[in-house]
Amino acid sequence: MPEPSRTPVASWCMARRTVAAIALAWLVTIAIDFVIFGGLFAGVLEGADHPAVLAPEQLFARIPAGYASFLLEVVLLSWLLRASRRPGTIGGLVTGALAGLVFASAVALGLWSFTSVPVTALALWWLTLLLQFTAAGAVLGAAPTPRWSRVRTGAIGGAVVLVAAGVVLQNLR
Repeated sequence: MPEPSRTPVASWCMARRTVAAIALAWLVTIAIDFVIFGGLFAGVLEGADHPAVLAPEQLFARIPAGYASFLLEVVLLSWLLRASRRPGTIGGLVTGALAGLVFASAVALGLWSFTSVPVTALALWWLTLLLQFTAAGAVLGAAPTPRWSRVRTGAIGGAVVLVAAGVVLQNLR
């Protein structure tokens, strides 16, 4: 079924909001990763004397590649939400959780099948991906709704809290 025609201004506004939602969902995924791997469980990778886990300096140097992967995941999730036609924050949250469950499981099983990455790291990665997709789905799902302003404010505040918690946890070690 084709979408109803929109004026150029309405189309431009929706495109702008979609880009803003993708950027915010990306920020939230980075914050979730930071608090889990940079704060709560930083020692899991740093302390792993394992050939499949890079040294801390190498891990740090590759952070931009990891964050770029999050952006690609969020863009893919945005496309999936649009195609699924599940509107709203709850629709986005459910779609994000389901997509996260499938994607995280596929990644963890795939890596486990051909690498020697510690199972603990794979389990944390699985959990992180699931949380990231779920949160990103909620943000992306809210974008075309009247709740966007409230969700946007909550997502920004949540990201700030997560990053602050990650910094505090890093300094407690």
